[in-house]
Amino acid sequence: EPIEYTGDSATLMSSPYALTFDAFKKHQVYLDVEADPALEEIENVYESEQRVESGAFYLWDYAYYKGHYYCYFGIAPVITFYFPYYWITGKLPTLPVANVFFVFLAVFFFCQALLSAVKLLAPKPNMLLLLGAMPAGMCCLEVFYLLNWTDMYCLPISSGLCYLFLSIWLGMKACSTKKRIPKLIELVLGGIFLALCVASRPGLALGSAILIPFFMGILLNKKEKLSYRITQACCFVVPLVIGGCMVMWYNNARFGSPFDFGASYQLTVS
Repeated sequence: EPIEYTGDSATLMSSPYALTFDAFKKHQVYLDVEADPALEEIENVYESEQRVESGAFYLWDYAYYKGHYYCYFGIAPVITFYFPYYWITGKLPTLPVANVFFVFLAVFFFCQALLSAVKLLAPKPNMLLLLGAMPAGMCCLEVFYLLNWTDMYCLPISSGLCYLFLSIWLGMKACSTKKRIPKLIELVLGGIFLALCVASRPGLALGSAILIPFFMGILLNKKEKLSYRITQACCFVVPLVIGGCMVMWYNNARFGSPFDFGASYQLTVS
């Protein structure tokens, strides 16, 4: 069932993404959850034994920094799914609903990326191998695990996979597109979605390295004018850089450093 949103953060404690949505609605970067003042008295609040001995109440696996709680998981699911869902329904999605949405799209875009790669590298593939590659690759994406074990750790992975393969698909598709305008649009969108992958789970973005040989082919293609080749590169890189700068601004607003995602402030068993 969708979650009724009333502005009361106490009703959203089951989901760090719902709490992040609530924080954004209230124009703040920290979660609207009051921290136990006793946490400030602990010598090293990030050391689990000291927290237990103090008896202070704390939220499990949230980032705690200078008296405020933060969600240190990627914010892309909040921006691209929670807000649209709220605008359409007036309510917030549950974690399973959001997770299934991104897993479904991740599988679809993975298959599209595979087909685009085949079109570039093996225009006449063995049909049986191609049909076998899709479910085999799907099993390697851990999507069945993500669907079976839905929690706050799974959503940024499913979101990251969705945007990673959407970026790879559009990037490869652009390599085989002949018309200039559609090609440039595909490159721009590819850069945007790769930035959303970074905003979901930064480590997953490394998978986009598979595009480097294809893009090098574009840049070294002397049949095209140099200005057009540079334009193509900018179409992909500029949106990616802008997205990366926005993520760094958000990190700096929370933790005082563009490169600090907050993982070192998590209240777990470190």
